[in-house]
Amino acid sequence: MTVQQTNTKPTVALRVGLRSTLGSPVLRSVAWAIPLALIVGLVLYPLLQLMLGVLDLDTNYVVAGPYLRVFRNTLIYALGSTVMALVIGTFLAWIFSRGDVPYIRPARVIIFVGFVVSEFIYAIAYTFLLDPQAGYLTWALGGHTLFPLYSMTGMVLITGLFMVPQVFILVEPALENLGTDLEEASEACGANRWATLLRVHIPLITAALAAAALLTFLLSFASFGIPAALGVPNRIYVLSTLVFSLIRSYPPDFTMAAALSIPFILVGLLATAGKIYLLRRSVRFRVVGGKGKQMRRRHMSKPLQAMLFLVVWVAALLVSILPLAAVVFISFTNSWSRGISDGLGLHNYQFILFDSSGTANMAQTTITVTVATVVVVTTLALLYALYENSHRGIVSGTIRMIAYIGIAVPPIAFTIGALFAYIKPPFAFYGTIWILVATYSARFVPIATDSIAAGLGQISVDLREAAASCGASSWCIFRTVIFPLLWPVVLAAGMVVTVFALREVLSAVFLSTGTIRMAMVGVFDFWEEGNLEFAAALATLLTALAGTAYILAGVLGRRWRS
Repeated sequence: MTVQQTNTKPTVALRVGLRSTLGSPVLRSVAWAIPLALIVGLVLYPLLQLMLGVLDLDTNYVVAGPYLRVFRNTLIYALGSTVMALVIGTFLAWIFSRGDVPYIRPARVIIFVGFVVSEFIYAIAYTFLLDPQAGYLTWALGGHTLFPLYSMTGMVLITGLFMVPQVFILVEPALENLGTDLEEASEACGANRWATLLRVHIPLITAALAAAALLTFLLSFASFGIPAALGVPNRIYVLSTLVFSLIRSYPPDFTMAAALSIPFILVGLLATAGKIYLLRRSVRFRVVGGKGKQMRRRHMSKPLQAMLFLVVWVAALLVSILPLAAVVFISFTNSWSRGISDGLGLHNYQFILFDSSGTANMAQTTITVTVATVVVVTTLALLYALYENSHRGIVSGTIRMIAYIGIAVPPIAFTIGALFAYIKPPFAFYGTIWILVATYSARFVPIATDSIAAGLGQISVDLREAAASCGASSWCIFRTVIFPLLWPVVLAAGMVVTVFALREVLSAVFLSTGTIRMAMVGVFDFWEEGNLEFAAALATLLTALAGTAYILAGVLGRRWRS
């Protein structure tokens, strides 16, 4: 095993190049302070305004009665969804990484496709499939329902399926990177494959499981799309839908909405702290070695292979194939309740693309906000990654922690804070695209920062030192050495941010106005109006765009690694 030591401290040559470019220490400090202050301001200012909004609440904030029931519903919903997604996602990851099952590789790609589907679109899809009156699977079963869709059970099951790709993406690489030494030792001691899974594999991937479980719980706790589509029709509220009803009521109760957002912040921060604690404890199970990719698939009997083959493809069917097929099929129908008997055609797409008066506004807003968000996020992430790479210390660590608050705080709470922050001077952005850009940027900066910082850390310091020794300034080093090597990572991060911006429904609905409407708001409005065929057509277009961006991100990432 070869261990290569990497110098993570800024070199003298790079410091000299930086001085020669920026001149005085004051000027260098100002140059770095502007983007770093922007990162901190985008995250902390809305949260500060949210706290001040709670202080304006005249009545006592009581967590009894209906609010206590809503909070209990939210916990049951989040815990149930997390357990279901974690069990299914981890089991699928184990099959793909350790199982000897033929003809399942295409299912892996299909499961990944579910990641690009918006939560609200996912809920619409399963409404088409499992509605008690007109659902296609309900018809196929002779009018019998598998479970009550518009209930807590339905919300938990559909959300659990929706979160499976996320758990799978986080856990599968951890299992693939495990060496075979301990697994072989377990077999030598007489342990079967299930004992090895529980006593060897699971402890070694504690960090990945902790990250998947806490992130899934956090997203489920703050989930809006599925509870809005499946819970509200039967008057089953969670905190996100209750806050939404307070904002959409007349007159809107912003102060109570702000007060009810506080539990989201507390849960988000506790989940982040729990993740850090579990990651530190997982060091006990860390394996030091270089045989991670020397993975050995265990031979399985034919009946077991058949059973696992069936499990994988049923999961792919439920997670991705059925919901995507349902949305695409409905987008071609005249009436989704009549299905193919009423004819198929492109009239829904014709209305969305050419006849609807709001399409031009939605397209312009969506493109402008997405492009502006990608530019702001990738620029700030790149600048912070460069700063962190050359300034290791308390300041860079503090800024990284502050930036993570934007993703640790659930979107419902952060969006309410953005309403308080940008609806009044000095940043009166409400009614413009900039309130969406500022909110999206604050939430998505950590996503881009992680990948760009990791890519920058893999560029050899020798290249930069060689350029600096030849007299190149820091700007010249960045332009001719760093960025040519890093640009695929920056573009891949931008594509991932594009996926998140196109998927986002909660912030888009809360911050939209009559003239500023994201495309996801159009899907939501069509759903509320009962125009489900139009909602399906627009959802199909958005899913195709998000899927294209996700594929491009993967291609660029593989190109850079090669």
